[in-house]
Amino acid sequence: MHTPAGFDPSRPFAIVVFLHGWTGCVRALVEGDEVPCTEGDSPRQGWGLGRVHDAANANSIFVVPQLRYLARSGAAGRYREATTFRALLDAALRLAHDGDVDRAPSPDRAASIVLVAHSAGFETALAILEAGDLAERIDSVLLLDALYRGSEGFAHWVASHETRRMLSLYTGDQSTYQESHRLARLVRGRLGDEAVAERPGDLHAALRERRRVVVGSTRIPHGAIPRLSLPELLQAWGLPPRGSRPMLEP
Repeated sequence: MHTPAGFDPSRPFAIVVFLHGWTGCVRALVEGDEVPCTEGDSPRQGWGLGRVHDAANANSIFVVPQLRYLARSGAAGRYREATTFRALLDAALRLAHDGDVDRAPSPDRAASIVLVAHSAGFETALAILEAGDLAERIDSVLLLDALYRGSEGFAHWVASHETRRMLSLYTGDQSTYQESHRLARLVRGRLGDEAVAERPGDLHAALRERRRVVVGSTRIPHGAIPRLSLPELLQAWGLPPRGSRPMLEP
């Protein structure tokens, strides 16, 4: 869990949850330098996602749960159980308040709960939406070259409530391309053309217009998408703002 300087839970706040893909380790994902995943391991190059999140200037905490540790698997595990996701967010909010249970707000108080899934993280995202007891409070899903399958489930989720929105970015013309455009067709069939922006000329403008589903391509390499795209995506998404904006290092 990462809390940016200036986070103020007394103001409208969001919770951004990043769900990693294969061979992920949280320490390397959040930190920006070469770090070992556990003490004594060889160092790995960090992604610096904590700093990346902070550059979006959102009044939000950044939660990165450890999914399958360093495994070539996207299996959702216990996130298929109803209470697991709420327990994760309860613990994150307590940590943001130095473990003070009385001061920590409930995740139900969040103005927005955002799932950001990269690559195989889509499996856990879909499990949380289908099984989690906080599913009704999640209003945003960002899939970063992650929609390998499950477009029907995501389409059902986003079309079921007027406050829900989704982004699906893809690279190339293979699985994530095909499933992303299938998602667009399914949602267009339920909600009409105005609900969907498919391959918009200005991706961030389409997000600011608050279309229910935005589907678009990126030329950023698959593994670099979270690090290079997330700040601008979160800014365009319209999360509650924080104070002054930190700068990303070049």
